[in-house]
Amino acid sequence: MNGQKSHLEGSASRILAASAILAVFLMLVRAQIEGFYSSSPLSVLKLIPRMALASYYDLLYVASISLFFLLCVMCARKNPRLQTVIECTYTILAVISLIVALANIRLVKVLGGPLTYQWLYYSDFMGSVDLRNDLWSPESQGLLALAIMMASFLLVVARSAAAGIRNAPSHRFRSIGFAGIGCLAVYFSVATAWIAMRNHDDLKRTNPVVSFFRSIISSRQTPALFTMNTPLT
Repeated sequence: MNGQKSHLEGSASRILAASAILAVFLMLVRAQIEGFYSSSPLSVLKLIPRMALASYYDLLYVASISLFFLLCVMCARKNPRLQTVIECTYTILAVISLIVALANIRLVKVLGGPLTYQWLYYSDFMGSVDLRNDLWSPESQGLLALAIMMASFLLVVARSAAAGIRNAPSHRFRSIGFAGIGCLAVYFSVATAWIAMRNHDDLKRTNPVVSFFRSIISSRQTPALFTMNTPLT
């Protein structure tokens, strides 16, 4: 029983640590897309509220997948092997999400928004040589190298942070957990109200993973161009 509890705490702490690191990285990526620049450490602190609001959809994505996988781990609390599979699946998803977010920096510049299935379809799945050359520019290659470094950093730091969480006294762990939940509740309440008051399109701020899967679903619900039945067919 103690072994199962220890394994459960380990899997949950690693998911939480990876989620926190992923959230920070996505905020930094979003700041790059939004063009937030700072000239001093003090100005970085002043930008944090703007970065947090601009990253609303990214942070909502991280919170949603984290909660889902934590619930899955809790449901598998009597099966340590399944917990490991769930934890590894989440880690892979977190790394993919980070790489896609970094690629989105270039895609927003080229496409004006995140990559969608419709865009892939009408571009003949990037069959254009000019398009491939534009996307695979030196800047894109630099982003790929950065993605590999950040993904490695995420894995290492998440493991280290998880060890710190597990070694913390239980009362301190609970205090940190309640404080984190409170901060998230305040943030999403304020950010949701701020998003609701905005009148312009937030296409560029949509999380790229969510945007792509949403476009796949909409493509199946909407008939493709030139395939709809007409009175003449």
